[in-house]
Amino acid sequence: MDLDIESPFTLALKGSSQTSFSLDKLPPTLHPTRLQSTVHHHPEVDIFPFPAFRDNMILAGPNVFDDEICIDILYGVQISESVEITSRSCLDGPFSDSGRTGLIVWDDPWKPESWEVDERFANKYKGLLRGCDYLLRSSNYWRSVRGEPPLVLEEV
Repeated sequence: MDLDIESPFTLALKGSSQTSFSLDKLPPTLHPTRLQSTVHHHPEVDIFPFPAFRDNMILAGPNVFDDEICIDILYGVQISESVEITSRSCLDGPFSDSGRTGLIVWDDPWKPESWEVDERFANKYKGLLRGCDYLLRSSNYWRSVRGEPPLVLEEV
């Protein structure tokens, strides 16, 4: 995706005629928040079924969805700080030494209960997870299925 692409939820702010979609075709979990409708942002933010997470990403600024977070989502957060992130494609990134991706989707991606956040990703990006209680509950469900202790995030 091009870095200059604008979310369809904010195209109307520019008076664009490219907003000919209907929200009733989207699952309720993907309906835009007020912030998504009023602040210009990249459409990558719009794909997560957690309104607080989307808003936190928008509030973090336009460069929040950079190569580093992309690689951390797809390949997991490295335990070693020696891993260098370059401007290559996210698809060429290094796999995490934990063997997990940063965000794991176990079922339909528009269902919040399908998602799990890896512990390393949660600790690195805890500011983006502020107010995302449902994601924490869902993550702890998947962790309990594997017999792992619950994930507890300290307040930011």
